[in-house]
Amino acid sequence: MDALEYANEHNCTILCSEFSRIGRNIEEVLKSIIFCKEHKINVYFQKEQLSIFNDDGGEHPFLMILIAALGTCAKLEREAIRFRMKSGYDKYRAEGGKVGRKKGYRMQLEDYDRKYPALMDDLRKKLSGRKAKRYRNASLARRHKVNVSTVQSAAKMLIGNTG
Repeated sequence: MDALEYANEHNCTILCSEFSRIGRNIEEVLKSIIFCKEHKINVYFQKEQLSIFNDDGGEHPFLMILIAALGTCAKLEREAIRFRMKSGYDKYRAEGGKVGRKKGYRMQLEDYDRKYPALMDDLRKKLSGRKAKRYRNASLARRHKVNVSTVQSAAKMLIGNTG
């Protein structure tokens, strides 16, 4: 939605690789397209070679029909992939296979302390209540140049160790 708001404010066209990239499901895609139509924001979909508005500024006559049809096809494809993946996992498990991470894969608290000493110091301050409002996971991640998931995992490890 940020891209749509930006395009609305700056009067520009959005370049999108395909319909599915503008929403998670057909309802979101249609909602986004309607927002764009109402605000005169043009979106060009590369894969479909289609845009909301024609070169003359008129709305593409078959746009909503194409979106509904392609969105429904994409939904059916996702469901088929999900079904195939699940049946493959079920078969693998039935034959004695194990899925997921290997045992011992996770870093231990000592590993976090050794690899990220400054981050761990900040997390301990945050978790002890000092400067709690000052530090959020995203800002800690940026500050220490790590992923937010690293901060979350380290915090979880600290919480599990202290409580």
